[in-house]
Amino acid sequence: MAKISKPILTIVLIVCCVALLAGFKYFQSQRAAANLQAAAKTVLSPRAKGNPKAEIKILEFIDFQCPACASGVKVIAEYLEKYPEKVYVEVRHFPLAMHKHGITSARWGECAARQDKFWPFLDGLIERQREWSALNDPLPPFRDIATKAGLNVEQIKECLNDTTIDDAIQADVEEGKMRKVVSTPSYFVNHEMCVGAKSLKTKVDNLLGIKEAEVKP
Repeated sequence: MAKISKPILTIVLIVCCVALLAGFKYFQSQRAAANLQAAAKTVLSPRAKGNPKAEIKILEFIDFQCPACASGVKVIAEYLEKYPEKVYVEVRHFPLAMHKHGITSARWGECAARQDKFWPFLDGLIERQREWSALNDPLPPFRDIATKAGLNVEQIKECLNDTTIDDAIQADVEEGKMRKVVSTPSYFVNHEMCVGAKSLKTKVDNLLGIKEAEVKP
């Protein structure tokens, strides 16, 4: 058998080392990508709140001008305050045609979400719902609510001109229709539909095993 010369052997060893190093770097890059993907899946939606691993998951379809929705927001807020590890909430837009500011408020709410200020903005909307609902032009109170919630109003102006805002709202509406939502507030508690804050409270109280008087609407 012919002997392999030292120069050839050296080249072979170098090539093998380079291949091993390249393989190791590729493995590391793939693992890093997998870790990033896993981390992305754990990031909360800006319209979500609570513990993603909670035993009680609530998906809410809301119209910000809906008075019954205002009651529901307060009920959920109390659950999140008292049972932060047991409750997880995600909000979907479902503006109704009967409310003249339903779509406008949804657009502002989506812009607030894109600044990661959805929840404080929602609190302000609900607190002043009667005020802006009665106005022909709700924009002045919306701007005031946004400012107090810590939003950049100039960024909101740019956001409101972004057509993807309407796409996001419409996607929520289509999801609601697919789930047979026809009114607000509608909730899915662990995938079971509940319509209205009273039904929500009954369902969640039962899952938590608490007495009705423990959480007040």
